[in-house]
Amino acid sequence: MNFSYWMELIMSGVVTGACYALIGAGLSLIWGTLKMVNLAHGEFYMLGAYILWVSLTVGNMPLLIAIPIAAISVVVIAALLHMATIRPLLRKPGWDMSPWILTLGIQILLQNIALQVWGELYQNVPYFWNAIFKPGNLFTISGQRIIILFGTFAVILLLMFIIKRTKLGRAIIATSQDGEFATMMGINTKRVYLVTYGISAMLAAIAGILMCPVYSVNPWMGTTVQTKGLVVCILGGLGSVEGAIIAGIVMGIVESLTVSVVGSAWRDVAAYLLLIIILYVRPEGLFGRKREG
Repeated sequence: MNFSYWMELIMSGVVTGACYALIGAGLSLIWGTLKMVNLAHGEFYMLGAYILWVSLTVGNMPLLIAIPIAAISVVVIAALLHMATIRPLLRKPGWDMSPWILTLGIQILLQNIALQVWGELYQNVPYFWNAIFKPGNLFTISGQRIIILFGTFAVILLLMFIIKRTKLGRAIIATSQDGEFATMMGINTKRVYLVTYGISAMLAAIAGILMCPVYSVNPWMGTTVQTKGLVVCILGGLGSVEGAIIAGIVMGIVESLTVSVVGSAWRDVAAYLLLIIILYVRPEGLFGRKREG
């Protein structure tokens, strides 16, 4: 096992971690504003992949048109679900538990709709870029994985710009800190909740779009990714988008190295063991804030 081998392992882990980062960032965004865990988040990942596959195979659309159509379609679906199911329950009695039950129901509903519409057979999406590169002969990386890395990097930069530099971002931060005070200051928190939910769904959809050529498309593909996204969200610190991004990359690398050293059967064990160790040292997560008092 030479240097090239280890570099390829790390790059593979970074690619997987990029997917975890997008999923975890979306979950952290939802937790920070709505103070809820969205158990249907992985299904937006699945829908993004399926809509892209349909657009390419049935619609015969060019890739550059199919990708935005898939992402926007998922955002529209998420917005409709939010307005029909989540908004009526916001801040009502039992809000601490109702999102868990509600989003679990949405998860099961979307999975079964996908199963009925597209069937149980696994579908394949061709690579966006069929090329192999060997930078400096140090390691080998495919064109698809380069697209995943650069696509994820661009989306994360755009997300951080929106949160840190725009009026919408300031409204999201204010709402996440104190929703009632934000309302008193003239912020339309209901609109912020809707937009945040839509952004979160788009992050999951983009992850599904980028990863579907690497992994087959099926109705259950979002379940495992969502579980890892929740782990990343907790590991980085609930509500910390930056923490989720960094934790996602770290977890992807840890999983890749574990598969190589001790075998694929230990992949999930390593991920959850990492979570336990970090929470033992920092119960609030890597970038979470300590509770006062």
